Amino acid sequence: MKPPANHLPGVLFLAVAFAGLILLIIAKRRWTRDACNAMIAKWAAAHGYEVLDARRIHFTLGRDFWLGYNQVLLAIRVRDSAGRERTGVARCGSYWNGPLTERVEVRWDTPSESPRPT
Repeated sequence: MKPPANHLPGVLFLAVAFAGLILLIIAKRRWTRDACNAMIAKWAAAHGYEVLDARRIHFTLGRDFWLGYNQVLLAIRVRDSAGRERTGVARCGSYWNGPLTERVEVRWDTPSESPRPT
């Protein structure tokens, strides 16, 4: 009679591989979040805005943004140098490379006010 097979090493390998995959997914999401926040901050500084809020949008129904692989949408609220607040949606990253490419495109909820003549 054969001794019973020891399946413990295979089960442990699968458990460690699964845990590693979960940790990798969590690390990638955090890196993506940090990269997008840095892109938004850099974009805002270059355009004279202060970022008041930036939240990731997970469901994009009703938005006319096309998302590529790994691109991220953020609902943003900013303040300009005159103290006016604006809200909109920012798309971070390129179509194929996502946040590896530092690109930010913003669509405002309302059009900007035209400057008043003095």
